[in-house]
Amino acid sequence: MTIKPFDLSKTVLATVFAISFASVSLPSSVFAQSGGSGSGGSSGGSSSGTGTTGTGTTGTGTTGSGTTGTGTTGTGTTGTGTTGTGTTGTGINGSGTTGTGTTGTDSTGTGTTGTGTTGTGTTGTGINGSGTTGTGTTGTDSTGSGTTGTGTTGTGTTGTGTTGTDSTGTGTTGSGTTGTDTTGTNRNTGVTASERTSDRGFDWGWLGLFGLLGLGGLARNRDKVRAYNDPNEVTGTRSR
Repeated sequence: MTIKPFDLSKTVLATVFAISFASVSLPSSVFAQSGGSGSGGSSGGSSSGTGTTGTGTTGTGTTGSGTTGTGTTGTGTTGTGTTGTGTTGTGINGSGTTGTGTTGTDSTGTGTTGTGTTGTGTTGTGINGSGTTGTGTTGTDSTGSGTTGTGTTGTGTTGTGTTGTDSTGTGTTGSGTTGTDTTGTNRNTGVTASERTSDRGFDWGWLGLFGLLGLGGLARNRDKVRAYNDPNEVTGTRSR
């Protein structure tokens, strides 16, 4: 296998470039890791082709400590309701006095909430080095929980009025027996004299006329009987 001059020159150039790049970039990172706690970076001045070696001083961050706040817990005052007692009225004619219950008022407690102070970390800055950043510890707030007072509501006992009932006397009413008159009823009351002569469609004038004729006939018969007082005449008359 033969190597051409063109390929050989390309290989040499690539090798030189790789070595020069490594000599420039490698010492800065190596010396940065091995740097002490000096306050200033000392730059070495070298005439070699390997690059200038920097010595980085690593900064140390001061870690902030957060002060944790403690919340003050409020205590609620529990209200106690006063229970009203209703006065029971005794009703005269049903008027009951109704009692009114007094309702208690709740005093609700308010809790005071604590505020935590948050710590701030100071970040260290390294000279040509990698500074270690301080991490601040954040304070955690403890929130106070207020205990809410629960008021007992008073319940008023309502009085019930006793309704009076009137006993109304009931009078026994006497029933009078009304006498009934046996007096005959006059049908002709308020009737004129001309109307009284006709009752039920009959004319009393004709009745009187017939009565007179009857009486006259009876008178004649009596005269005839008186004429025959002698028995012989009666016999002679009968023989005829």
